[in-house]
Amino acid sequence: MISAEQRTRINTLVNVLSRVYVNALDYWLGRVRIAREDSRQPLWQNTIPSFLEEHWEYLVHLLKQATPFPDAQNKAADLALLLDPLMQQKARYRQWLPVVRGLVVALDDGTADAPLKVARLWASVGQCYRGLGDAARATQAFSIANQLTGGQGEAGIDLRHQLLQQKAGMRVWQERYDEALHTAHQLLTASISVGDLFTAALGHTLLAFVQIQSYHPQQAFEQAQQAYVLWRHIERLEKDTSALHSLQALHYMGEACRMNQRLRLAHYYLQRVYEHVAEIDDQSWLARLEQSLGSLALEEGRSPEAIQHIEAARELFQRINDSQGVAGATHALGVALYRAGETAQAEPMLLEAVQQWQAMNRRLETANARYALGKLYRGAGRPVKALETYRAALQAMEHASGHHYDQLRRNLREEIDSLNGHTAPT
Repeated sequence: MISAEQRTRINTLVNVLSRVYVNALDYWLGRVRIAREDSRQPLWQNTIPSFLEEHWEYLVHLLKQATPFPDAQNKAADLALLLDPLMQQKARYRQWLPVVRGLVVALDDGTADAPLKVARLWASVGQCYRGLGDAARATQAFSIANQLTGGQGEAGIDLRHQLLQQKAGMRVWQERYDEALHTAHQLLTASISVGDLFTAALGHTLLAFVQIQSYHPQQAFEQAQQAYVLWRHIERLEKDTSALHSLQALHYMGEACRMNQRLRLAHYYLQRVYEHVAEIDDQSWLARLEQSLGSLALEEGRSPEAIQHIEAARELFQRINDSQGVAGATHALGVALYRAGETAQAEPMLLEAVQQWQAMNRRLETANARYALGKLYRGAGRPVKALETYRAALQAMEHASGHHYDQLRRNLREEIDSLNGHTAPT
């Protein structure tokens, strides 16, 4: 049983600690605001102030310690939202997730004075889960954030549309393309009804992403080009708008050109984006660009350069704990090594990719990795092993439907038919 004297001492200690954390949070919020005013531009448009990068571990610790104190929670949320672009840009999802998750648990009690602030925190939680490859939890967090945007004016509408775009992006990774397309058309319809360029740009960007992932390069380029024009127009109208949106559209234009064999244009677009992203050191984006440049080099027959880019991508994905990115880069590296004639090095890469895709229950990617592995075995004069691998690839796609599955099935059956008359029974 706690005595009255002990309770008084505890309350005094809590009040002292609360004031300490409030003062510390005020100090850092002040430093950030001064940095923003001095730069005369959005804080993370081009570079992040070095003092935040230097002290990020301390700031994460401060936010964790301050969260339990009610008087400090709102200030902690303000600082967390200012730090969020840094954490996402540096792909520090594992370290950052407990911070923002702790804050939403503390603040999302149904009585929040600033529901939009809580919605942004939930959006950050979703981005962390997405970066860690947890599509289900990411989608759930984005849905919760979306529920909190109602009745919050223009800012709430803008955030809701961004959340719709992010949630649809998760649907693409789950191969639920129809849902993602439906959301994109929702955004475009909404933009027409209210004359909102921002929402239109979000819709065209999402459509470009869906079309790239579903292998429709011409449509992807058209949508990405429309998105790029809109984002550039918005940037000219609003001088304090970040250029990251238009760079993303340019990245999609480069990817679409690569897929459509317009390789010179692809190189121009991708290299231009790479130079800007390297300046801001966005680890996750850099990894994706390295892989894009590697795929482009492979298309152009420059295998050594392709291997160099893809190895860099794989290393970055490993560094930021992006398991899906690691699997994709491992798969791509196996293909690049095989095309370079490095069969002995390619085989373990492709086998590892098969295991990684299987662990994530990615049937199409598993089958594609087996298809590449079968071609390797066939080229190495091991037809029985190739036939066995092709059949395993077909089995991996059993009961799955869709354009990509159908095309891969046709390719596999052609390989199997051409081998059947030349191999012993398996």
